[in-house]
Amino acid sequence: MTTLKADGHQIELSNPGKVLFPAEGINKKDMVEYYRKISAWMLPWLENRPVMLHRYPDGIEGKNFYQKQEPEYFPGWIDTIRVKVKKRGQDIQEYVNCNSEATLLYIANQGTITPHVWLSRKESIEHPDKMIYDLDPPDGDFSIVRECAGDFRRLFEELELNVFAMTTGSKGAHLVVPLDGKTGFGESRRFARDLAGILAGRHPDRYTTETLKKKQ
Repeated sequence: MTTLKADGHQIELSNPGKVLFPAEGINKKDMVEYYRKISAWMLPWLENRPVMLHRYPDGIEGKNFYQKQEPEYFPGWIDTIRVKVKKRGQDIQEYVNCNSEATLLYIANQGTITPHVWLSRKESIEHPDKMIYDLDPPDGDFSIVRECAGDFRRLFEELELNVFAMTTGSKGAHLVVPLDGKTGFGESRRFARDLAGILAGRHPDRYTTETLKKKQ
């Protein structure tokens, strides 16, 4: 078994040769080492935000699941963020706080290919400090994504708002809009929906706010 050291902790890498990306021949050890190399750039975007783990224990083509609550078997040195939830039999969920290289390596060893972070930080959990538009093009045509991102940018310039593009996977992109962190999730969702509606109204031949594919 391979042992990794980070932040004074030891992480026992289980099944290091397990292939996670068959097409590229990338195994678990490769992925964990990659996360180690980019941790200095990745952690500032993860730390102090609740993280939902998207785990692929049998690789990217196998069964996968989302995990919000930190499992009981996780080591005690992993920090968590307590979040109030409306769930029968449970008032609090403890999300992983990926605030160290050791934590990033540990969750990667658990098959977490994608850590999904909240839009808010632990010190103001009910107030998002950014909103995200997910651009999902039909048939994987990235030129459509570029065109849409340009239309959004022009709209945000009218409103004197900043926006940044972040690629997601091989065909899509997220448009990230920083917020001042003073409003709740409900208000920010309405704001995001209204802006998307304005863009769809200007270009009804190109955009839709319908989420169900059969209505698009």
